[in-house]
Amino acid sequence: MKGAGQKGLHRKVIREVDRLAARFCLRKKNFRLSDSLIITSSSRSGSSWLMEILAAHPQILVNWEPIHRDFGLVPKQLELGWYPNIPADNEQAVYRELFQSMLCGRSSNRWTAKYMRLNKCRQADFLLTKFVRANNLLPYFCEQFSFARPPIYLVRHPFAVAASQIKAFSRPSYKWPSRAIPRARFYEHYRQETDYLNSLESDLEYAVAIWCLNNRQPMAYLAEYPSRLCRLFYEEIVLQPHNTLVQLEKALGFDFTSFLSEEQLRKASPTVVGDSLKRRPEEQLAKSLRNFSDQQLRAMQAVLDYFSVQLYSANSTLPNY
Repeated sequence: MKGAGQKGLHRKVIREVDRLAARFCLRKKNFRLSDSLIITSSSRSGSSWLMEILAAHPQILVNWEPIHRDFGLVPKQLELGWYPNIPADNEQAVYRELFQSMLCGRSSNRWTAKYMRLNKCRQADFLLTKFVRANNLLPYFCEQFSFARPPIYLVRHPFAVAASQIKAFSRPSYKWPSRAIPRARFYEHYRQETDYLNSLESDLEYAVAIWCLNNRQPMAYLAEYPSRLCRLFYEEIVLQPHNTLVQLEKALGFDFTSFLSEEQLRKASPTVVGDSLKRRPEEQLAKSLRNFSDQQLRAMQAVLDYFSVQLYSANSTLPNY
């Protein structure tokens, strides 16, 4: 046991040194803002899985969750909260400089370098920034910056997202979702719905409402400017991973197929709680709605109806498009 513990400690030290060296290397890379690769989604929507698929390409380096409220790169005094929502027409230099620094890798910390390795950093030509809780920033990104490749907007059925979030984030010492309305800048869209949010009886309903608040703006922006975002559905990745790769290759201009095995496409991400992906894709999706009662389905559907969300419904595991 002692020998195994020493080996484990040795591996941990090597990983930390390698990560530190990768961050030092990152400062000298000078990634171009126009070459930024972006994934954003709600949490528990498959973004880590998609990130791993893209990061299999030798030229792509991962920049991990830089807007995390507790561990990320956003100064506390900016008060952007868990779900930043900077208006698309906001041209304040403080926000432009913050996100330019993030997307180009000029700023980093131990958290954002979680998936960086020195050898990968040396050969990478593109920085892939993976976000959850940044959906409402997509209009801001697209209006304030010029990207050669559209940001990837990953969407999953809100009922599955809500159940997965409650399972993953709830702890004996912490209840999720928190019912406190965030005290942050640019949160008028939350505060306007305070009475409605407080009226919701279950955590599932509340989590679905949060999904709606964090997807309503990017969905409206996508409807107006369809070429500015590359929207992917979690359900399509599960059912037709090769078709998703073709879509990504066309949108981003990379060859991913050559670097991915069937096993890599099918495996669950490191953030999956419990069992891995089911052997049959249809079963993987069916399990997301199977455990809800009819009453729960009706209550969550009422939330979608309130926010006029028609992309998903209680009647199907698949998107309505």
